[in-house]
Amino acid sequence: MTLISFIPKVHLTIEIFVKLFFMKFNPYIPLVGALISLIALLPFPVEFYTFTRITISLCSAYAAFGFYKEDHNVWIVFALVTVLYNPILPIYLYDRSLWQVLNVLTALVFSYSYSLRPEKNLYIFLYFGKFILIGGLLFWMIV
Repeated sequence: MTLISFIPKVHLTIEIFVKLFFMKFNPYIPLVGALISLIALLPFPVEFYTFTRITISLCSAYAAFGFYKEDHNVWIVFALVTVLYNPILPIYLYDRSLWQVLNVLTALVFSYSYSLRPEKNLYIFLYFGKFILIGGLLFWMIV
């Protein structure tokens, strides 16, 4: 690879980071992470859980970056969720029931982050949070 062919790629990478930094935070992306973590409570093949790791880690990294830009301290929790669910260096817990508890907690964290948004619809957050908590606990007790 020559230096001339490398320069446009570096410029494109810098341009992408600048666009991400000045982009407005979309509050629905963490809700997608909550939904995926709730769907992961159901029994699926291993490949689906790899998809779950990728999706939840991307959603939590996006939320961590967005809340870091806005000076909310909740970005630290999302950074920890990103580390827990990262697909590159995965953390294996080998216990499905422990992952189910973590999925319910992750969904609660994602739905709580929706309440921190100034343009939130509070009723959606309240009902969604109650649904996650009660539904997740019932599912965990049944399984």
